[in-house]
Amino acid sequence: MKPNEPTPIICGTDFSENAAHAATAAAVLAALSGKPLLLVHAADEFNGRGDDQKNLKAFLRPVTKQLRTEANRLKKTGATVEIKVLTGQAAELAIKEFGRERAASLTVVSSVSKTAFDRWTLGSVSEQLAQVDPVPTLVVRSAAPFEAWERGERPLKIFVAADLASVSEAALQWVRDLRALGPCDIVVAQVDRPQEECERLGIVTTALKNPTTVQRVLERDLRKRVHALLGKENVRIVVEPARDRPDARLIELAVEAHTDMIVVGTHQRRGLGRVGHPSFSRGILRHAPMSVACVPAAFAPKSRHIPVIQRVLVATDFSKFGDCAVPHAYSLLPAGGTVFLLHISEPMPNPLALNLNPKIEKAIKPHQTRLRKTSARLLALIPSEAANRDGASEIAVVEDTDPARAICQAAERFGADVICIGSHGRSGLSAMVMGSVAQAVMAQSSRPVLVVRPPAE
Repeated sequence: MKPNEPTPIICGTDFSENAAHAATAAAVLAALSGKPLLLVHAADEFNGRGDDQKNLKAFLRPVTKQLRTEANRLKKTGATVEIKVLTGQAAELAIKEFGRERAASLTVVSSVSKTAFDRWTLGSVSEQLAQVDPVPTLVVRSAAPFEAWERGERPLKIFVAADLASVSEAALQWVRDLRALGPCDIVVAQVDRPQEECERLGIVTTALKNPTTVQRVLERDLRKRVHALLGKENVRIVVEPARDRPDARLIELAVEAHTDMIVVGTHQRRGLGRVGHPSFSRGILRHAPMSVACVPAAFAPKSRHIPVIQRVLVATDFSKFGDCAVPHAYSLLPAGGTVFLLHISEPMPNPLALNLNPKIEKAIKPHQTRLRKTSARLLALIPSEAANRDGASEIAVVEDTDPARAICQAAERFGADVICIGSHGRSGLSAMVMGSVAQAVMAQSSRPVLVVRPPAE
């Protein structure tokens, strides 16, 4: 492939009616994007004709003619179409390798009904390609929405199955590039498990639906990620708890939204990596009644933009090491933002352990007094210069026996762009014996952590 040459779209066909739909959709995308379309057919997959080249050429002659006829039909869309007959490999491997050689940017195939033993229909090839192809795989069930989109009759209705992991980042970026070809109405939906999210956020509940705090945090975090990549126009955010299988509920939501296509990210786990990790994307690919695009997590280009820091959580234990992290937290927000000052306090003894009501009342009052004094100490740590900035400060005292866990959970609830924490600077045996909250926070949190070392004395 020559420098600056458009990356092609590759489409596999078995000449069936379903494959014709996939080829039409691929041609529409090629015409709109100005990319060449590589129309391929895998013949003699298992090298049944061996080294008999004469027999192989005779076998391929009518196949090539049929492929050329299909290419001529697709050229009416305005796409540039090239044909290629692939031999000697299973269809999914042949398509994948040919796409790699030609640096394809998208693989398009059809989905057809199949039985467990129907290995060599293109329907099973679609699942295999989605699992192994390093570029996005679009599995087409109907070309009609793509044709109407190309004619300018209506927007393409896209449903993105999102989560909090990086895998959906690739799906969102792919949709952003697709929207550059024409108007799209986009729904980004996330289905969560309430118990898991409550644990992550440090909220106690037995409910089967999202508590208000959890719902608000999930919508806030998803909205932030989606708007950063897709903006706000013609984009709708949906967050719902899962009753059973998340993929099944996402398909239901996509059907309710009258979606033309579901876009889902995939980790492409293979071998032992798939044990204990049921394929979210495979469930959608198998059961969704509309077209599905599977976008590998690795396909998304690494972000090079400078992140905007607007929310910083700083935790202190009121030691001189912990308190020195507070000014550093404010230094991360020169243009304003919110600093959340946090202290983790020992919880009050369990009332059941106190046995008698008089003991409970006697314990509650000094405990509440201690919490008020702790809040006042946090307020006193706010630098005087902070009042001259266009920003805000918030404080909280959280009761927990595990400071690192509580800090991570508070950072999730607050939506911290950075966690700032002081370090006692222990090393070697001291760190092993005493432990390190800073190290535990870095190990447990997926958010950036700024560890402030103690000042030299």
